[in-house]
Amino acid sequence: MLSSHKVKNMMKKVSGVVEKPYLALICVILVTGFMAYGVTKLTVTTDFKEFLSQEVPSVRTTLELENKFGSVSSEMILVEANDVSSASVIKDIAGIENAILSDPRLENYPLLVSSYLTYVAQYVPNYSSLPDDLLEATVKGLLDNLFANPQTSGTISKYITSDRKTALIQIYTNTQLSRSELLDKTAIMGDIVDNFGAAHPEVTLLVGGSYSSYNDINSLMGRDNRVLIPVAMVFVVLILFLTFKRLSDILICFSIISLASLWAIGAIGHLGMKFTMVHVALVPLLLGMGVDYSIYMLNRYYEERSKGLKTKRALKVAIFTIGAAIFACMITTVIGFASFSISDITPIQTMGIMAAFGIFSAFILSVTLLPSLVMVRDRNKNAKVKAMVVMRGRRVDKALSIAAIGAERHRRVILLIVAGIVAASAVSALGVSTSMSFKTFLPSDIESAMAQDEIENKFGGSEYVFVLANGDMLRPATLQKMYEFENAVLSSENNNDNTPVTGSLSLADLVLASAGGRILSSLSDFEVAAIVDALRTSQTTQMQMRILLTDDNAGAAIIFYTNTTTDIEAKQATDLIRANVLLFSDNNLDMTTDGSAAVGGQSVIIADILGGILSGMIDTTIIALILCLIVLILIFRSTAMGAVAIIPVTLVVLWELGTLMLLGWSLDVLTMGISALVIGAGIDYSVQIMYRFREEWKFHGKKPEDAIRATLMNSGMSVLAAMGTTVGVFVVLTLSRMPAMSRFGSLTALVVTYALVAALFVLPSLIVVYAARKKRK
Repeated sequence: MLSSHKVKNMMKKVSGVVEKPYLALICVILVTGFMAYGVTKLTVTTDFKEFLSQEVPSVRTTLELENKFGSVSSEMILVEANDVSSASVIKDIAGIENAILSDPRLENYPLLVSSYLTYVAQYVPNYSSLPDDLLEATVKGLLDNLFANPQTSGTISKYITSDRKTALIQIYTNTQLSRSELLDKTAIMGDIVDNFGAAHPEVTLLVGGSYSSYNDINSLMGRDNRVLIPVAMVFVVLILFLTFKRLSDILICFSIISLASLWAIGAIGHLGMKFTMVHVALVPLLLGMGVDYSIYMLNRYYEERSKGLKTKRALKVAIFTIGAAIFACMITTVIGFASFSISDITPIQTMGIMAAFGIFSAFILSVTLLPSLVMVRDRNKNAKVKAMVVMRGRRVDKALSIAAIGAERHRRVILLIVAGIVAASAVSALGVSTSMSFKTFLPSDIESAMAQDEIENKFGGSEYVFVLANGDMLRPATLQKMYEFENAVLSSENNNDNTPVTGSLSLADLVLASAGGRILSSLSDFEVAAIVDALRTSQTTQMQMRILLTDDNAGAAIIFYTNTTTDIEAKQATDLIRANVLLFSDNNLDMTTDGSAAVGGQSVIIADILGGILSGMIDTTIIALILCLIVLILIFRSTAMGAVAIIPVTLVVLWELGTLMLLGWSLDVLTMGISALVIGAGIDYSVQIMYRFREEWKFHGKKPEDAIRATLMNSGMSVLAAMGTTVGVFVVLTLSRMPAMSRFGSLTALVVTYALVAALFVLPSLIVVYAARKKRK
């Protein structure tokens, strides 16, 4: 069983590293070489499919759709002009479509290019050969009729606004190409559009869509890695300088956290995990949190040197005493991060596991490499002469001690204030919302985000939900069932203004349009087969058929258009379609996969990610709290002391939710993990204070109030410096161009500050109350 006594015995054995410092150095070099090789194997991705397991029905369905039809993804070109139905703009739109379809660099990239001209061509096949005045008059008249007809108004409004000032060109991309090809060809398409726009000033063009957004996120990730990590390093160096004012101490501490970060990134490469936009925070996070252990260790070493101990003895005492406290901090922090592993979101799982590994590495290096480096540096130095860097923060320690004792003496007022804040935060927690979309990671001034905003404003959103159907698609009964399913979704009483599924496209729709007014069930198998053959060869429908029907006629894709502008609306639309899939699936038309609705596409995957955010936060938070409490009880061998140590971070979790509501922010894939992170990391401050208090109270026989004062006089500066590095690095994350990363940095910095405030001003009161009751017993 884990206990304080056993931990100290373990640390006593670890302290033997100072006897053979060079052996520790050799071992670290070997491990570092291995991990450095892992970094070269790192794979970077921004694909939202990587956020969920491939066993999740929406991901599995999306992958199967891509395999069968080549596309569940599209790029969109927003065209703005004074009149997009004028002859000149009609020719511009046709010119853009032709440039994309004919450019050899985009070979096999577009499966289908559609705009309102696609529907013009169905009614006026030779429109491109008409004189300008006749062309314009013909198109305007046709558009008037299409908008006036209830059966076509929903479809045409997906491509052109009623005021004729904005049009949309949609390109279904061939997702059977490799991801790198898709990203490269999407960038080429963007260049083609930019060049076309520069040559035709009468139109304004914006490009958006899945892979345009992925390209922009990749660019932002590269920028953040180039900027945030160096800035975080500079900040950590500054804090270390203010703490120790000794170059060699700064280099030693910096070496520890740099190696721990390298080991974590290398492990990702060796394990074949994907590096996503979520992992951009990993290195800054480890820089800020991993350095704490080095600060604690060096601070205790210099404290022992100030008592006249020589280098070897001072290091052994530091490892034996503060090492045990650091071990407890490491275990709780690892638990906080490891709790991410139960999340349904894959990058959060790997982020938690690798952050836990990085923190563990920082601990191992702090109790082995750091003492070895200090031993080599100070081996022959006189203890009395070289104790000059000891306890540089006495003024800070004294100020913290006075403040904490003052809070303890007015603990009723402090606890009353805390109770009020907790109550308000608990009520606010009920209103916390969740969010997940490309806009979570893209700033509003990026072209793909601007295009998405404009599409939402002008067209009410332009998302697509795909349903995978299996069966004999040439049977009239199957097509009739498909048509009834579409109508059920579109006419559902749940399909109101809040969940707008505005239209659909399927093989059944195309066959019905070619059936001469007859209903699908009245057609013969032969007639259906003839119509399908004609659709596959028709210039106006052959590209549509490629994404609607497999070559063997045994699989079909049903596409629903959704005008959803929020994550919640997207989830409601997805749920509506799924519910009807389960109602209409049968042996003729199977729209399920392993019993689950075969509904896929990017918006569906995002909806599923959204659904896992709140539950993931609750689960990880509860597990982190319970496991940390168990560890603290075992280490302190006291249920009461374990409970006292964890109360401050429990309060902080509630304060975090209150802060979210106050700032008007929602939970996303990054902020969902802050609670568990702070439980693991914020508890460090409580553990450090509890360990030192127990030493002063039990082993030195001081009164509780005096023990608190002595604790902060000896540990206050190191705890404050540790908090400073952690908060500072998360503040650095606010410089990220990705909104989600910036919010994550801001909120985490605030919450870690809350953890220190709770440890300094709430914990002393709890400790004194505990000690007084213990004394009475």
